[in-house]
Amino acid sequence: MTGSERYRKPLLGATLLVVGLVPAFGAEPEGATMQALRDELARSMAELRMDGMPRPYFIAYTVVDADTLTTGASFGASLPTSEARSRRLQVELRVGEPAFDNTNFRDRSFLPARALTRTLPLADDYQEVRRQTWLATDAAYKQALEMLAKKRAVLQNETRSEEVGDFHAQEPSSHFEDADTTPLPVAELEDLVRDVSSVFVDMPDVHNSTVNATLGNHRVYYVNSEGTAFTRSDPHASVWVQAQTQAEDGAVVRDFAAAHGQRWEEIDRDHLVAAAREIGETVAVRRAASDLARYTGPVLVTGQAAAELFAQVFMPRLLAKRAPDMDPQFRRFAAAGRNPFIDKLGGRVLPRLLDVVDDPTIVTPESEKRLVLEPVETVEEPANPRIRRRNTRNKAEIRLGRYNGLWGFALSIDYLDAYHGYGLFMKFCEPYPSRWDALAAARLKVREYVEGIDRRSGRTAPPSDGQLDLFDAGPA
Repeated sequence: MTGSERYRKPLLGATLLVVGLVPAFGAEPEGATMQALRDELARSMAELRMDGMPRPYFIAYTVVDADTLTTGASFGASLPTSEARSRRLQVELRVGEPAFDNTNFRDRSFLPARALTRTLPLADDYQEVRRQTWLATDAAYKQALEMLAKKRAVLQNETRSEEVGDFHAQEPSSHFEDADTTPLPVAELEDLVRDVSSVFVDMPDVHNSTVNATLGNHRVYYVNSEGTAFTRSDPHASVWVQAQTQAEDGAVVRDFAAAHGQRWEEIDRDHLVAAAREIGETVAVRRAASDLARYTGPVLVTGQAAAELFAQVFMPRLLAKRAPDMDPQFRRFAAAGRNPFIDKLGGRVLPRLLDVVDDPTIVTPESEKRLVLEPVETVEEPANPRIRRRNTRNKAEIRLGRYNGLWGFALSIDYLDAYHGYGLFMKFCEPYPSRWDALAAARLKVREYVEGIDRRSGRTAPPSDGQLDLFDAGPA
């Protein structure tokens, strides 16, 4: 049977089916792309197999038709504008059974064990879309069989800590949206980036600036073997404003602002102009700023920086993402990406002298809402004048604090051009029953730190108390 004969009958059937379709939710008929995916899905579930090998129990096709417009400007002058369109097919194919299949596995090939992608023609050509889908499905099936065999071989001699199924069936559903045929506003987008970038023309301290805008739409087609099918449009719009300069010492200083939305109408021109002016002024100030002194200690992050820190550092580690099964020889490569929060489950976050209670019914006086280190009188111990003349930077400050009836300490140690901080808000000290116990522990901590510096620097004789100025509360 030739290729043309193979698809002749399905093409006739598809033509009759499309003519007779009733649009869902007021949408237009699905078109050749969706019909080709449905027909190839039905054929693959019924006929795709290899002798002695398991058949697929689940197949899903996703086609993303992307139409994107990109433009930019610099200091009020337009940069090249480009339009691009692409269409990609992704095949998800599972063999085995829902409790144990070819997915959720990694080996030394670094290949994902779930999906395979392929480029499709831009035109709604039924036969070509179906041919490419058939080729991608065949490749995905062979890859799935290989991954299933590897996974079984790796896990047959291992004890799994938890038995979690690889797949869970869902009730089928369908939804079809109208395609967005609105033309992309090329002229309006070019005017926007020119206006925003012209803000930097009157800022001589800004050496380089760009304003880039991207506008597009992703038309998504999806169908799977459970009966779920949908089409939807995912429009997107974004504008990035960047400014860069260089300090006198050669350090590059840059800042940026961004605006995002689903549609062009959601981009606020006035907000972007104000943001551009703000980042231009910011880099100018940072260009002339002096270098920060060396610092080790707590940092209070507020505003947008706090949100970004949580979103980029903490949030990805808080997601309940299942770790894949791995080839033993691959595990050492994946160890670097292991979630560091896993080892901290059940661990102490605050020192034992602190308790945190979330009870909205408790009314706390304003004076008790924060932990404050009590002010203490400071006494400078006698120092060795000869040593002090040779090195006047050796100093340790001890601050004592009391909370819930227990004592703790915080240290600031400056010794041999090295700075070290220790205490309630840096590293967590143990609570002590009395002021004297806390002070004795603080002195011991200072001694341990100094001796460690001496060992690393090659000093043979650690300094006496006279060689290290100690500021503390004195005996209790």
